[in-house]
Amino acid sequence: MARKKRNQKPFKRNQKRSQDTASVTAPLTHAPRPLTERELAIVRLIAKGCIDKEIASELGLRPPTIVSNLRVLYAKYGVSRRAALVYRLASELQATGGDP
Repeated sequence: MARKKRNQKPFKRNQKRSQDTASVTAPLTHAPRPLTERELAIVRLIAKGCIDKEIASELGLRPPTIVSNLRVLYAKYGVSRRAALVYRLASELQATGGDP
């Protein structure tokens, strides 16, 4: 069995993370539509650290519905991770001083 070399290049996954960070800190080029009540509830539960199953249970939905809603939110805010979504929304709230 071959052993893993120590000086291997980092995974592409790490490169993707650095790209995510850049997209989070970059300003939005357009103002996204306001959040629906369901989207807001999902974002609040994500911010609390809930996983898809917990969010689905809390809202009376199925996990695939949560995944679908997350895709819409990611596209709306130009991010690809939960943490980036929460960060982006928190930044906007701070900038506007109000609710989403």
